[in-house]
Amino acid sequence: MVQRERARWATALLRSARRDDALRNAIESAPAVHLVVLREPHLSRIIRGEKRLEARACRVRRAPMGCVSPGDLLLLKRAAGDVEAWCVAANAITHDAATINELRRRHDAALASPGDAFWDSVRAARYLTLIGLETVTPLERPIRCAKPCRRSWVVLRRTRC
Repeated sequence: MVQRERARWATALLRSARRDDALRNAIESAPAVHLVVLREPHLSRIIRGEKRLEARACRVRRAPMGCVSPGDLLLLKRAAGDVEAWCVAANAITHDAATINELRRRHDAALASPGDAFWDSVRAARYLTLIGLETVTPLERPIRCAKPCRRSWVVLRRTRC
């Protein structure tokens, strides 16, 4: 039942997204499509081009770890809101927590300096996936998304993972 409900809302979201010509072309040519839920100020920083790298930390293997490849389409959704923009994954690299200090030194600026609280949470996690973002495109009309689950990353269509 849950799987069927997820399929319903995901199908409805992709159908709505295809009404935007540029987004439709991006969906059709992308190897995979992901829904990325973001809180503020992260979403606005991505849209303004200040944040060029998205980071997801987790204790267990789950999306986006191992699921994102260059060329994948990312639909950017405001937490408890609509899909407001989309972009393309430039790359995706997963690290283990042992390299956190080096990662912070190298990627803090591209992450728009998330601060000590973020890096402390990464230390508590086991894995960190960094996804480079390119071709960030805000939508003229946001797309409603009735996502019933609380996951912050959902693979909508995939060729792997």
